[in-house]
Amino acid sequence: MSLKSKKKAYKFTFKSLIRLVIFALIIYLAITFLASQKFHQEEANDPTVLGTEIASDSAQIKVETNLNSLYQKIPANSRQKIETLNTNPTVVFVQDKFNQLKSQANGFPDKQIKEIKKAVVKSVYDDMIKSIDGSK
Repeated sequence: MSLKSKKKAYKFTFKSLIRLVIFALIIYLAITFLASQKFHQEEANDPTVLGTEIASDSAQIKVETNLNSLYQKIPANSRQKIETLNTNPTVVFVQDKFNQLKSQANGFPDKQIKEIKKAVVKSVYDDMIKSIDGSK
């Protein structure tokens, strides 16, 4: 004999209303508190805010100077390898293969959709022919 739990019918009471109002008030206060917070000084100098780039020349210059200083810290033989990387036969081979794959994949989803539609129509056609031949 299995014991089944009996579910009680839910009643929307005054207590439920009070809990809902308190919850909504807490969420509203949390959102307004977080929205009123000021950005820190570090975030004010960030060239990107929420995925949009700030049109600030000073931020762009700062990024360029940081990249240049990092590039100058790399040893000379490593810098030379980085500069001649695009002429490396392995890199050229990989780029050629990548371009070849891109050209072959051109229109791939459309081709697949057409093939699937053809297969569905052919399957329905074969099923209809079988049902007609089976009824004789």
